[in-house]
Amino acid sequence: MCRIDALFVHIIALVSYVLSVYLCGTQVNPYLSTIMLEQDIQKAIMDVLRLHGFKVIKFNNVGVYKKKTDSYIPTHQKGVSDLLCCAPDGHFVAIEVKRPGNKPTANQEQFLEEVREKNGIALVMTSVDDAIAFVEAYR
Repeated sequence: MCRIDALFVHIIALVSYVLSVYLCGTQVNPYLSTIMLEQDIQKAIMDVLRLHGFKVIKFNNVGVYKKKTDSYIPTHQKGVSDLLCCAPDGHFVAIEVKRPGNKPTANQEQFLEEVREKNGIALVMTSVDDAIAFVEAYR
């Protein structure tokens, strides 16, 4: 990734922060991955990957909300990575996104290992910088 692309990604993140402060009045800087929510980190990673030609699908791990009982009905296989991607050259990439300091569960580790066994690429990312480094190394 050239410096302009990296700068562009950081500018987008900064603009998102400014808009969130202006529109929502939030005082937390989502640009800093150490205090970002996991969903914010996921979005930033998705943006970087898509910018570089990856097809990215966010796997919905939540399930179906049942209003009557105020609960969720699981609709997923345990451990499936947050982001399922197809690289520009066709390789399958599974990315588990975690906040810095957090580790994947045993089920998530097992899924990542199964992807690797089938010659896919399986990663854990904790920041947009991880995504930038991956894209640069992947080229």
